[in-house]
Amino acid sequence: MTSSPSVDSLGRWPVESKEARQAKKIIPVRAEEQLPLIHGKEKHVLFSFIVSNDYINVALLHVGVGGISDLETHRGDELLYALEGDFVVQLEESGQDKASAVSSCHHIFQGEKCFIPGGTPHKYFNFSQKPIKAFVVIGPGL
Repeated sequence: MTSSPSVDSLGRWPVESKEARQAKKIIPVRAEEQLPLIHGKEKHVLFSFIVSNDYINVALLHVGVGGISDLETHRGDELLYALEGDFVVQLEESGQDKASAVSSCHHIFQGEKCFIPGGTPHKYFNFSQKPIKAFVVIGPGL
């Protein structure tokens, strides 16, 4: 494992990709060994990264009761799988100005999946009375 986990560990968690591929062995990542990162400048959600390398990024997304994430965009495609609770994903297509921006909301129920193509601005909402948890897979780039 990386000695002092931080945002700088993204892209090489839990080990450097080259090192892992050369070793050709399974690297267990226990809950306490995940890379926890608070994401957002104005609104905050927790991502607990299980793996983050040049091919794939896998994390658990945690959004508290009433929580909303900042608008974000990834280079890679994103897959969400709702493990606990229901949440809303808002997709935005920017126009020339904010007045012409278009958005659509999708309710993702526990046990459902959602695909977000790379480059699509989106944010997460938790309107429920309990925290939500979802698997997030983004590949190849954040």
